[in-house]
Amino acid sequence: MSNPRKWSNVAVALQSALGAAITITAVTKATEGVVSATNTLANGEFVLLAVEGMWQLNDRVARVKAVSGAGFTLEGIDTTLFDTFTSGSAQKITFGVSVTTATEVSPSGGEFDFIPTTTIHAAQQTQIPGTPTAGVYTFTNVWDISDAGLLAIKAASDTQTKRAVKFTFGAGGPIMCFNGYPAGQLLPGARRRRWSPRRRSSPCPARRATTRHERPLRKDPQGARAACRSRGLRVHGPAAHAARTRGEDPGRVRRARHPLAGGRLGERHRGRSDPRRRPASAAL
Repeated sequence: MSNPRKWSNVAVALQSALGAAITITAVTKATEGVVSATNTLANGEFVLLAVEGMWQLNDRVARVKAVSGAGFTLEGIDTTLFDTFTSGSAQKITFGVSVTTATEVSPSGGEFDFIPTTTIHAAQQTQIPGTPTAGVYTFTNVWDISDAGLLAIKAASDTQTKRAVKFTFGAGGPIMCFNGYPAGQLLPGARRRRWSPRRRSSPCPARRATTRHERPLRKDPQGARAACRSRGLRVHGPAAHAARTRGEDPGRVRRARHPLAGGRLGERHRGRSDPRRRPASAAL
């Protein structure tokens, strides 16, 4: 991992126009395939290929280099093991629309649909890869109906038209291109914020504001905070609050039980108290 890349400072561009078709007469099998075609392309431009025979290049976006009037090289595309070319064409792509509202991106797809090849003579199952699923990039965007990129995606989605997409990772960084069907309806979403009045930044009731069942401490706050930290317990309720105020361990406060359920009422480690005056609600 000599030069890892991350999804930061990424430019996303969408196809805005396609040039006239350029007839391809041949494509070589090499580490970088060489295309024979009379053209007026320039180095660094992108073309959309429509190829028969060498189907691995069909519907693919390629960057051209080493351009001459009689042909060009497909930058970074190894055609050594591809099938034999029979016919095809190329169209220059203009990436004239930028998508600037994406906040998240998630890739998926590309998995093979495996074909079973197990015979009745085999002792174990076998399979071979079949057709891979289509690759999909799913974006989460800021909802801005005036954004040119979102409007272009919506227009292509409505007409079910293919568009070429280009990702550029930083200035002068790697470039990834592909061709596919954009899908987007510009439907807004929302997330409800949840707020609880009992949630406080301090873990100790000695520093929390008054709530329905708690009062701010007036005596021995240091002892109460020490009691909060003892034994690592989080005990709440009036009885536990009183124990903290006296500097006692709130972890030893027991739940008061109803006389019909058995047990003692309002029992604490220092004796008994009237449950009607100070009900204990802490549960250990």
